[in-house]
Amino acid sequence: MRLGLTKKKGYEYFIVLAFFALLAWLTHVWVSDRMVAHRLSYFIDSLLARSTVECASNESLWLRDLIFHSLHGRGALTNQIVYISPSGETFSCTSRGDNNIQRQAFFAENVRFRYASATKIVTAQVIIDLILEGKLDLGSRIAPFFPEISDYKDERIRDITVGQLLNHSAGFDRLHIGDPMFFSKKKPWCPNDLKKLAALNLQFSPGEKQAYSNVGYCLLGIIAERVSGVPFRDYVEKKYRLSSFGIEFIDGQRLPDEVISDYRNEEYFDEDY
Repeated sequence: MRLGLTKKKGYEYFIVLAFFALLAWLTHVWVSDRMVAHRLSYFIDSLLARSTVECASNESLWLRDLIFHSLHGRGALTNQIVYISPSGETFSCTSRGDNNIQRQAFFAENVRFRYASATKIVTAQVIIDLILEGKLDLGSRIAPFFPEISDYKDERIRDITVGQLLNHSAGFDRLHIGDPMFFSKKKPWCPNDLKKLAALNLQFSPGEKQAYSNVGYCLLGIIAERVSGVPFRDYVEKKYRLSSFGIEFIDGQRLPDEVISDYRNEEYFDEDY
C-alpha cells in the first residue's frame, strides 16, 4: 500500500515538473523568438485548413495533393491552384485560411492584397509601351539615363541595357550581395540615392546569365520617369487608371482594408517589417 502511494506521488511530482519545464521552455521561446512560438499553432491550423480544401473535379486529385503540400510543407493556409490542360479543360483546387485556432479571417471578398513582386508586370508594361512609342529601345544602354554619374567603379555597368534589366540579366545577384530593396531599417539606395550605383560591383557581366533582381526593376522605374518626364506613379495612374480598379500605391503601413498577412513561417519579416 505504501509502495503504491509512493509511486503515485512520484507520478504527480513528474507531472508537475514536466508542466513547469514545458512552461519554462514556452516562456523562453516566447521571449527569445516569438515567431517560433507562433509556428507551434500553425501545425494545428494546417490540419484544420484541410477541411476547407475544395476541388472543382474529382479528376484533379493531384491538385489536391499540391494544396496539401502547400498547407503542410510551404506554410500557406490560403491557396488557389488552377491547371488548364492541353485540350483546354480547366481544373482547380482552393483552400481557405479562415478555419484556424485564432478564429481569424485572413481574407475575404473585398480585402486589399499587396501585389509585391507582381508589380514588375506593371513596370515592364510601362517600358514596353515606351518602346512601342519609339521613346526607348531594348538595346538602349542605361548609363545615359543617369547623367549625375560620370565614373563607375565597375565599368561593366555602362554596358547594361534596358532589355537586360527587363529579363534579370544585368549583373545584379542578390544571393551574393543581399537585396538592398529589403535591408531592415535602411532606405534602399534606389530610388533614394542613385549616385551609389557608381560604387557598385556587378556579380557577373551583363547578359552572361540571369539572376532575379529587384534593383533592376527599380532602375527601370527611374528610366521610365526620365524618358516620360512624369513621376512614375503619376505616369502609371494616367496611363492605366489603376485607381478605377481599386488599386493604389502604398508607402508601408498596412491599410485598414488590407488582408492580414500570416508571418509565422516567414524567416525574415514580421508585422513590423
